Amino acid sequence: MNTSSTRQQQLFNAHRSMRALHAANEALTDATADLLGINKTDHRCLDIIQRHGQISAGQLAEAAHLSSGAITTAIDRLERVGLVNRVQDPTDRRRILLEIGPAGATIGWQVFEPIVNASLAFFDAYSDEELALLSTFMERCAEHIREQAVLAHERLSE
Repeated sequence: MNTSSTRQQQLFNAHRSMRALHAANEALTDATADLLGINKTDHRCLDIIQRHGQISAGQLAEAAHLSSGAITTAIDRLERVGLVNRVQDPTDRRRILLEIGPAGATIGWQVFEPIVNASLAFFDAYSDEELALLSTFMERCAEHIREQAVLAHERLSE
């Protein structure tokens, strides 16, 4: 096998591995959404809110690629089951922000604590240098996937 075809095979193997990782993450998302009693769209919104701390509905809609009507419905569902609170923006009284509520934090931790602990144990097998490389690699993968999602959404609007 020549170098060019070996490289091509390695590139395809890496792509297949990324797809397998994505599929495994989707399976975990499905399972945790079921444990939380919410759908995948609401799970995605909840994850975005959790990572941002506080976020406006408009920012959430943009991050989740949802219309204003769809985001309002998702927020209403998340608020109704006690996972999210609407709070007044302390710097602009006209604006409402979303945050994980106390019940959401408690319920979320019950669902995610075993996953976090298992992940920490999994990563503990790696050296500090390997962890730095893995973190950079995963951040770059996440950015690549986000870029591809944006491009896919753009193709939808063509």
